[in-house]
Amino acid sequence: MAEEAERVGPSQGSREARLESESANGHATLDFAYKRGEVALGLRLAACFGLF
Repeated sequence: MAEEAERVGPSQGSREARLESESANGHATLDFAYKRGEVALGLRLAACFGLF
């Protein structure tokens, strides 16, 4: 979902709204990646959320 939000197009606004409503889950996933040492996952998430 985070990776889809970075795409530009006609449904951009709805993707951003959905990502915003799921931001707590995104933070939890980033925390999970950090605690498990999942560097690649953490970097992908941080890059996607950074654009958001």
